Amino acid sequence: MGDWGIKVTKTGKGVTSTDLRDLLMHSNYSMFKYHLDTTTTMTINAADTSKTVTVPHNLGYVPAFLVYSNDSTYTTLLPQRRSYYTGEDEHIFATADSTNIYITWKSTTPLYRQTYYASDSWSSAIERYYTSIGDYGDPFGGLSCAILFSGLSITKTETITSATLDFSVVSKGSNNNVKMKTYGIDEDNTSSFGGYPLGRTTTSAYKEQEQSSASTPFSFGINVINMFNEVRTRNGWTPGNNMGFIIFNNGTTTGAYFFGGYSDCKLTIQRSGTLSYSFRVLVFKDKIA
Repeated sequence: MGDWGIKVTKTGKGVTSTDLRDLLMHSNYSMFKYHLDTTTTMTINAADTSKTVTVPHNLGYVPAFLVYSNDSTYTTLLPQRRSYYTGEDEHIFATADSTNIYITWKSTTPLYRQTYYASDSWSSAIERYYTSIGDYGDPFGGLSCAILFSGLSITKTETITSATLDFSVVSKGSNNNVKMKTYGIDEDNTSSFGGYPLGRTTTSAYKEQEQSSASTPFSFGINVINMFNEVRTRNGWTPGNNMGFIIFNNGTTTGAYFFGGYSDCKLTIQRSGTLSYSFRVLVFKDKIA
C-alpha cells in the first residue's frame, strides 16, 4: 500500500505498472503532462529547398514537445542534419507557437538536383583547358570549344526534367551578341581531350542560342536536355560514363567572343521524384511560453 498518489495512465495501461513510460501523470514525480501523441508525413518534391508540415495543438500557449523522425521505430529525436545521396545538406527541425507545432525541412541544394563541374575542355584558339565561342577575327576567326563532364551517375531510364550547361566567361570581345550552336558528343563514354575533339561525331539534337554580353566574370546557361537525353539513351551508356558537348560559332559578328577556363563550367541535372519523411509528435501541457 506504499504507492499512494494520483496516477493517470495511457489507454490500455494499468495503474499498477512500474514503467513510467506507461504514465501520463504521477503526483509523486515532476514529469511532463501528456496532451497529444500523433504522427504526420512530409512529402518533398523534386527541386524543393524547404518544406514545412503543421501539427495543431490548440493549447493557447507554447508547450513542451518532442518530435521524432521515423527510422522504423521513431527513436531519432529532432533536430537532425542529413546528407542525402545526391549531395544536398539537409536540416530537419521543429518549432512551436501557441497554436501549432511546425516541422521544417531545409536543404542547401534543391532536392534531386546534381551538379557536375567540367573535367576537361578544348578551345579552337588556345587548345586544351580553355573555352571559347564567337568570332575573334584574325588570326583565329570563328571560335568553337568542347567541354567534358566525367562520371555522370545517370541511368538510361530515369526521368530527368532539365539539363543545363553553365558556361563561365572570364574575358570577352565587343558587346555584340555571341551566336552559338551546341551539340552533344554522340559517344557512349567520350574520352578526355588529349587530342583535337572538335571533329567528334555530334548528336542530331542541338540548341541554337544568341547570348548577350555582360561585365566579366559572368556565366550563362545553355539548355542541353535534348542532347543529354540522346547521349544517355545510347545502347552503350552506363552510369559513370563521361559526356561531352561541342559549342560552335553560329554567325557571330566579328569581334564578339567569350573566353573562359573550363573548371567553372558546370552541368546541372534535375531528377524527378519525391521524398517522404514521417514523424511522431508528442505534446505536453507544460508551458514553455
